Amino acid sequence: MPEGPSIVILKEAVQSFKGRKILSVSGNSYQIDKERLTNQKVTSFKSWGKHFLICLPHYTIRIHTIQSLPPRKLTELINEARNYSYDFLAWKKAFVLKKHWLIHTKKTCPRCNIPVIKKHLGKTNRRTFYCVNCQLLYKKTKKATRTVKHQ
Repeated sequence: MPEGPSIVILKEAVQSFKGRKILSVSGNSYQIDKERLTNQKVTSFKSWGKHFLICLPHYTIRIHTIQSLPPRKLTELINEARNYSYDFLAWKKAFVLKKHWLIHTKKTCPRCNIPVIKKHLGKTNRRTFYCVNCQLLYKKTKKATRTVKHQ
């Protein structure tokens, strides 16, 4: 699942689909009735944090990731992710993102000077870089999709 800044970029990229009709739906989510989506008109796209919203006339589809972090850490992460999201978006639009990478594509951790681990993880085989000394592990991340009914 994309992270905050990527979701903002995604939201901007899909604006041309606003007002268009959904012709077909497929996927492996068991939490929503995919048949309800067919022939629905997209009213808008929204985002916040790691949430991407597809708004339809009578309900909204919310796509997000859920992580099991201690509450204080989660609050810190949300605050820092929000701040970083705006920086990331500005850097990406200015084509200077690479200049701000701290560990991405690095061979050695700049903090503790040990080798950085590079792995391809998840269903999409996404490239990930981390330091075994600096990276704290929490419970496994789950992907969730929910349909939110409008009141």
